[in-house]
Amino acid sequence: MHGVLGFYRAKDENMPFRRLEFWDAWISELSETMTFAGCSPMLLHCVISPATVRYNKNVVFQKKRFITDINAKPVKLGEKEERTLVKEVAGETEAFP
Repeated sequence: MHGVLGFYRAKDENMPFRRLEFWDAWISELSETMTFAGCSPMLLHCVISPATVRYNKNVVFQKKRFITDINAKPVKLGEKEERTLVKEVAGETEAFP
């Protein structure tokens, strides 16, 4: 799975000042806090733990146990990716002769 987060400044809404792309990620923490006072009465805290991260399209960090091809063509939701798992089978044609 591939995801992108873009962070924008209020002055320049058309260009993100930081772009964060991630692959093979899962949400490791999700919490919500609510207060009755202040300018931010409800906050959502989410921690994403990715295997591969790319900052601003040039700096890549990758965990050693995951090898992700970040240049692969993304698969759209609902579109099936075709893979050939078995190319040839040698031996008998019946499982139990």
